[in-house]
Amino acid sequence: MRMLAVKQMNILRQSWIRSRNYGFQKADHPEGNILTGRALKQKVAERKSLIHHTLFAFDGLSSALRQWNAHAFLVDVDGTIIESVGHRDFERRAAQVQLQNGANWSEQQRGTNAIGTALIEKKPVSVFGRQHYLAVIGFLSCVAAPLFSPEGEFMGVIDISAPRDMMPGMALQLVMMTVEAVQNRILYEDARRKNLLMVEELEHAGRMHGVALISLDADRRIVRANGQAQRLLGRHCLGQPLSRPDLFRLESVYDNTAKQWSFVGSNSKNDRGRALSESLFEFKDIYGSCRSIERAVALGRRAAAVDLPVLLHGESGTGKELLAQSIHSYGSRGPFVAVNCSAIPESLIESELFGYVPHAFTGASKQGSRGKFVAAHQGTLFLDEIGDMPLRAQAALLRVLQEKCVYPVGAVKPIPVDVRIIAATHRNLPAEIEAGRFRSDLYYRLKVISIELPPLRERSDLEVIARMMLIRMEYPETDLSAEVLRALHAYSWPGNLRELHNVLSQAAFLAEGGPICTEHLCIECREESAEALSLQQSDARAIIRAIQLADGNIKKAAQILGIGRTTLYRKMKLYNLQGESADGAVS
Repeated sequence: MRMLAVKQMNILRQSWIRSRNYGFQKADHPEGNILTGRALKQKVAERKSLIHHTLFAFDGLSSALRQWNAHAFLVDVDGTIIESVGHRDFERRAAQVQLQNGANWSEQQRGTNAIGTALIEKKPVSVFGRQHYLAVIGFLSCVAAPLFSPEGEFMGVIDISAPRDMMPGMALQLVMMTVEAVQNRILYEDARRKNLLMVEELEHAGRMHGVALISLDADRRIVRANGQAQRLLGRHCLGQPLSRPDLFRLESVYDNTAKQWSFVGSNSKNDRGRALSESLFEFKDIYGSCRSIERAVALGRRAAAVDLPVLLHGESGTGKELLAQSIHSYGSRGPFVAVNCSAIPESLIESELFGYVPHAFTGASKQGSRGKFVAAHQGTLFLDEIGDMPLRAQAALLRVLQEKCVYPVGAVKPIPVDVRIIAATHRNLPAEIEAGRFRSDLYYRLKVISIELPPLRERSDLEVIARMMLIRMEYPETDLSAEVLRALHAYSWPGNLRELHNVLSQAAFLAEGGPICTEHLCIECREESAEALSLQQSDARAIIRAIQLADGNIKKAAQILGIGRTTLYRKMKLYNLQGESADGAVS
């Protein structure tokens, strides 16, 4: 406990130094701009899933918040409060210093405070009373902790604030438990979604190529096995220890705390990348008539004919991996190996990329690991989210690109590799170089051929894309009305093609083979016009339709809408929709 207190004091000391450097005086009364209306709705819409999970966790805080006269806040990575719940009396007092939805509580705006300091430190922070730099907010006691995605991406901060004398000493532990609850919900949802897709993909791969595929838990018990694997190991192998490890090549899987939590394995005698090459995307899979995407595809075709490095730049969901696979497929090289640089813990990235010899470190496999570079030999290594790679790993990667050989962890002899590099990022790498987070020499080594993928909101072929997606989803007869097209064009699509695909999938499902109407579109923000439905009308109609499809069962209706039952009840109350009766029907 003493060590924790010392660390907290060091964090506060550094924060006070920053506050002075920002030019604050202790008597200042800063009043920043508060986001309202469409601007705040846009932020909320972009973080809908995070808010959904956080509100579930906040439900467990209700009694504590009442007892402490406190409030809980969800804050995005920019420092803007996007959701809050808590005691009404405190809410009125907090609003006097703009501690409310839409306000920015970064250190640059408010000086030392738990929210802003946790955003910078990315660690749990307590700030009590006069520990705040500005005297005007000294009536507060605040505790905050950072939120991370399953891939380790920083998502924001959860904060609990209360009057100075009301906050108990256990508050920091409580906010950390709340953060863990939110992260667990996100991890569970992400794993469930990925597992459903993975099982289908792996089963298809097994049928097509005769590959036996398994997943093991941390105790090496079989948790998934496709048909081919079950024929090798027996129909009752699930839940049992792996009886024939000699039949499978196992690879370790780590979580974002660097803990080993599962294994995956295949028994393919051929190179796995070659065996699965038939399932990779090709240029014919990239559709659209916009000049910007046609230009990107044309440049991709030219890049496929040479072995020069390619750097793909574009927002999340614009199709960077699709284009990378197409370049690889068109070039007729060997295996295609993809690596998400942001998802590998810094301590493990070298062993993942370059491999390791048996028993190279604690927890290392006794068989060793060949690493991604060796796995991609004579093929393509796709380095996704290269902008998030740690500086130490960047230096090691640059050395490999220069010397064309890798040193596995613990090895004394290099292994020559012939690998074509395609890297991708959503970050502004020149700005990252200026900030000292990315090496300029690596940037110019990767950016031999640079291809920009446009965001969906800047493309002129949204209607073409939407109709092609419906055809690919086997809804070729589903019509898109002029009103629906206007709503699609009015939306900003922060999730780009990936989000459009999800919206159309749900809309086609709700339409039940009929024409898609605006009430079937589950998008949060639309440009306001006399012809478009308001967000409230659209939400209400979508809820009514989902309840009808679920025969009045609220739990099933929530699943159709992709939201939690608590959130559905809250929306029903907001829109004056009647509740569920005892027998499960809507009264």
